[in-house]
Amino acid sequence: MKGKVFAVIGIILYGIILALFFVPAVFLSDIISWKTDWLVLAYVAFMAALYGFALISRSKLQALFKWLASLPFAYLAFEYFWSTKYALRSLNWVFPGYGRQSAGGAFASIGITALFGILCISAFVIALFIKPRNFSRFKKIQMCLCTAAAVVIVTVTLLLEMHFPPYSTIFG
Repeated sequence: MKGKVFAVIGIILYGIILALFFVPAVFLSDIISWKTDWLVLAYVAFMAALYGFALISRSKLQALFKWLASLPFAYLAFEYFWSTKYALRSLNWVFPGYGRQSAGGAFASIGITALFGILCISAFVIALFIKPRNFSRFKKIQMCLCTAAAVVIVTVTLLLEMHFPPYSTIFG
């Protein structure tokens, strides 16, 4: 019974971590893409690899449960970004006085997001077939690295937002 409780808690924690790997990456990749083209590709590939790394599990069913647990947390993360108008404010931080994103810029963002989604799906499929030899040791390393990466992502996201212009100054 105690082992099952810890397994469920672990799946929920990985659900949170997966949501923190996916949702902020979509928004942060936009910020990176406004400055450079090649770095955004490296960033989304790295984040997809981290996403797959977090999905490596003892069984395929456990990996599926991690992914399913990430869905409500991803929704909450999207709500945060939507309610803070993160994308619009970040665009006006990079390009002061820009206003709303152009159709071409939105199309490029959709392309990057689609590429990231495809890379994450590929990482998920690959993670289903990776079976570390010493899984208990791997699990400890996985939890430490994934938690550290999630903390860094949250910190960067919040620190950047503090520098963004208020929405009222963009569309007062």
